[in-house]
Amino acid sequence: EIVAKMLTSHAYRELLAVARFNDAIDLAPTDTDREYLDHVVEEEQEHYKKCLGVASELDIDLEPRVLKRLGQHPAGIPNFYIWTDFLLAHAFNDTAGIYVFEGIVGSKVKSYSDLHEAIITEERGHSEAGAKLLVSHFPHLNLESGHKERLLRIHIDAGIRCLGKPDSLVDRIAVEKGLKMKSAKDTIVAYCEYADDLVRKIGYSHFAPLAKRYL
Repeated sequence: EIVAKMLTSHAYRELLAVARFNDAIDLAPTDTDREYLDHVVEEEQEHYKKCLGVASELDIDLEPRVLKRLGQHPAGIPNFYIWTDFLLAHAFNDTAGIYVFEGIVGSKVKSYSDLHEAIITEERGHSEAGAKLLVSHFPHLNLESGHKERLLRIHIDAGIRCLGKPDSLVDRIAVEKGLKMKSAKDTIVAYCEYADDLVRKIGYSHFAPLAKRYL
């Protein structure tokens, strides 16, 4: 049941990313950006299919769980209204996924571990591209300062939610049983170091240290 919950969280975020990044195509400023998004959407769709494949091997009926989660709040990835939303999600949410995946590589459930190991490289490419675009774009964004800060907090909050609940019973059991190799708390600490560096690069040093806020 714990593996089913973990797989549901992963597959849900892959399927939601497909929807959000499809929305971003209409917001993309250039043809090159649209082509890049088409590629990302294809990869996220493939990741979702791989989640379903692992679930089938483990005799987990995953799709109904994912569809149920799609109807619940809060959303794992915020809605996109402007191009900046995509860049923020790409830089923060996609990277949060990488930290989760790295904590599952080595799981005693081999097919589950192999799944995450196989897609980390692709997700890291998304993360690096998103961070690079955000650093060049965000400081010059023509929005009121308070609005920019709200956007930033919304997407960081969503990224943190992706990492799990620190010190929860389910998280503790998952680590003790070898279903995952790193606790949610340790994952949040590591992710916040990345996020602290990124917020400094875009001119929001006062946001750091984020771990102090979230833990």
